Amino acid sequence: MNRFFQEIRLWVTAIRFYAHSGSLLPVALGSVYAWYVTEQFYWGRFLLALLAAALYHAGCNLINDYYDDITGRDRPGTYGGSGVLQRGEMSRRKMIAGIVVLFLLGSLVGLWLAWVSGPIILWLGLLGLLASIYYSVSKYSAKATALGEPVVFLVMGVAMTIGGYVVQTGTVTWPVVWISLPMSFLVTAILTANNIRDLADDRDSGIKTIAILFGTDRSRRVFDAIVFASYPIALLLVWARLAPWAILIVFLTLPMAFKLHRLVWRYRGEKHEELKDAPAETAKLHMAYNVLMSAGIWVGHWV
Repeated sequence: MNRFFQEIRLWVTAIRFYAHSGSLLPVALGSVYAWYVTEQFYWGRFLLALLAAALYHAGCNLINDYYDDITGRDRPGTYGGSGVLQRGEMSRRKMIAGIVVLFLLGSLVGLWLAWVSGPIILWLGLLGLLASIYYSVSKYSAKATALGEPVVFLVMGVAMTIGGYVVQTGTVTWPVVWISLPMSFLVTAILTANNIRDLADDRDSGIKTIAILFGTDRSRRVFDAIVFASYPIALLLVWARLAPWAILIVFLTLPMAFKLHRLVWRYRGEKHEELKDAPAETAKLHMAYNVLMSAGIWVGHWV
C-alpha cells in the first residue's frame, strides 16, 4: 500500500498538478458565464469538462518534461519541469506511457462532451491536443521559437474559457471571447515570468523565448503590460454590458499585481534564483482574479 501511494505522489509530481488551476479555472469561468447568459447549468458536463482539461494539461506537462529532458533543456540546477526524469525517479518509457494514457482518456471524455454538446467542443479538443504537441516537440516548437506566449494566450486562455461555455450551450459567441481576455493575459504572464527567470538557462539550451529576444528590461515591461491589462478590460466589460458590475471585485487583487511588479523589477542580471517564486506568485494572481471574476458573475445574476 505504501508503494502505491508513493507511485501516486510520483505521478502527481510529474504532471505538476499544482499548476492545473491554469486550465481548470478558465473552464469554470466559461461555464459560469454560460449560466449567467442562459440561466441553465449542466453539472455533469461541467465536471467532465474539468476532467478533460486536467487530463490534457497533465499530458502536455509530461510531453514538455520528456522533450526538455532528451534535448538537455532540463538538467540539474535548472528550474524547468518536474525533475522526475533528471532525478531518475521515472523512466522515459514510463513517461511516454503516461502521455498516451492521459491523452487517450482526455480524448474519450472530449468525445462524450462533443456528443452531448455539439461538434464545436471536438474542434476545441483537437486544438488543445495539437497545441500540446506543438508547444514542446521538435526544434521548431512554440517553446523554442518564441511563440510560447501566443500559444498559451490562445489555448490556455481563450480556448479553455470558450470550452467551458460551449459544453453548457453548444455555441460560441463574441461576449465569451471578450470575457476570456483577462484570464488569457494572466495565464500568459505566468509563462512570461517563467521565461524571465529561466532566461540564462534557455539561452544556454539554444531555444528562443520572448525574454531572450527582448532582454530582461523589455521583458519586464511586457510582463507588467499583460498583468495590468486585465484590469481595464474588466472595466470595459462592464461598460459594454457584457458582464455585471460585480466583476469589479477583481480589483481587490491589485495589491497582488503590484507585489509581482516589485518582485520582477528587483531582478538584476541573469541569476534566476532571484525570481524562482515569480511564476508561482503569478499563478496565485491568476487564480484569485479568476475566482473573483467568476464570483462576480454569479453575484451579478442575482443583484
